[in-house]
Amino acid sequence: MKRWPVPRPGVRAAIQTTFLAIFLAGIIAAARGGMLPITVAWFLRADPLLGWISGIAAREFLPAVLWGSLLLAATACLGRFFCGWICPLGTCLDMAGVATRTRRPRRLPTQIKYWLLAALVVAAVAGVNFSGWLDPLVITARAVFSLAAPSFRGVQAAIAWSWLLVAGGLILLAPRFWCKSLCPLGAMLALAGWPVGLRRRVGPSCTQCGLCDPVCPMGQTWDRYSASECLVCRRCASVCRFDAISYRLGAEPSQREPAHAGNARKSVQAGGAEGGRRAVLLGIGGLAVTVLAGGWLRRTGAPPELRPPGVADEARLWARCVGCGACLAACPTGGLMPQLTFARLDVPFAPRLVPREGPCLPSCTLCASVCPTGAIPRPDPRHRDPPRMGRAVIDPKRCLPWARRERCVICLDACPEMWGAISLEPADGGVFVPQVDESKCTGCGACEHRCPVEPGGAIRVEPCAAGVNRSEL
Repeated sequence: MKRWPVPRPGVRAAIQTTFLAIFLAGIIAAARGGMLPITVAWFLRADPLLGWISGIAAREFLPAVLWGSLLLAATACLGRFFCGWICPLGTCLDMAGVATRTRRPRRLPTQIKYWLLAALVVAAVAGVNFSGWLDPLVITARAVFSLAAPSFRGVQAAIAWSWLLVAGGLILLAPRFWCKSLCPLGAMLALAGWPVGLRRRVGPSCTQCGLCDPVCPMGQTWDRYSASECLVCRRCASVCRFDAISYRLGAEPSQREPAHAGNARKSVQAGGAEGGRRAVLLGIGGLAVTVLAGGWLRRTGAPPELRPPGVADEARLWARCVGCGACLAACPTGGLMPQLTFARLDVPFAPRLVPREGPCLPSCTLCASVCPTGAIPRPDPRHRDPPRMGRAVIDPKRCLPWARRERCVICLDACPEMWGAISLEPADGGVFVPQVDESKCTGCGACEHRCPVEPGGAIRVEPCAAGVNRSEL
């Protein structure tokens, strides 16, 4: 068996800080419309929870599934290294733990995160994607994006930060409480890393001094060890005075291990199967509630909204979108706003276009380039026709030329010249009134954004799926 060397003090912290800096730099680059060799979308696309749950809910194979499967394969070899060395939320929890008073890790129930993972899978089978609420990468990215995107206001920003603060506040109860008991991504990686990979070995030189017990953030002890709950941080090995702890590749224990290693093997074989009848009943009840909630959300739906370019099917958007906020921060005009509706609580912060806040630029594809799950599809270069988001509708009762016979050509000037969807037609009194050619209108919202009539404008862009009701404009 190959012995895995113990890193020097501070090496793991430096690696964690580096990945966190890359993660934050990718967020800043997306928010400012720039690009880096590694963007935040790389982190999110490598997230197996997002890829698999979104793929199951959308009933299609997503490229993110392949990238996430690579991480699962690496976890099968190296254990939960992602949680202990790369995860941005895990790094933030470790940093917050340093600032708080040191305490002895508690033995916490681990089965909750497996039930949460099962609930996400069951809901995805029903066509509902809840992963945006519980995925650690999305929780962290959305909180940071809420600072960079002006579209996050008041309640939206508070909700985005509340999840991150709750996950961080749980360290007051125990270090890495979120990772050990609640994280569904951690549950998926634990299942992938349990059969094989790096495992802790306790050699015969162990004196059972217990120095390794308080430094483990997951509450593992010298005589109680579970490979599925080990973050491979190797803090235990770094504090051992007798070089009794090592990490080796392979599932078979060393022949020279002391008698207490039998207890460790039994704990490994048990995996995360703690709990009893009550946990099973609660889990089954939770799965039943998830199925009912998923069916209700699919039947209820939500009123049609203006969506980013290329989103022709709202059902596909609901299935793929995880509400990470990348598209909201990347929008250069600030026209993409987060949608929070009780009818679709499964997808928090789904993007909707609000032309009054900002139009959709004809040549802009930033929202599609930063979307990690393909909820906003990239434009097909073979199709030259622009994607249609909606159609502009004029309210004759509010439009200045129509209602007051006043000259106004702002909407005509605002309409992109390449489309030419608005023209002026003569009317009574020698005034030219604007007319919209629906066959040319793409719903970019430039006309609504520039209309001087307040409040709301006299020309509005309606979703393609919505019926035209001029009286309600």
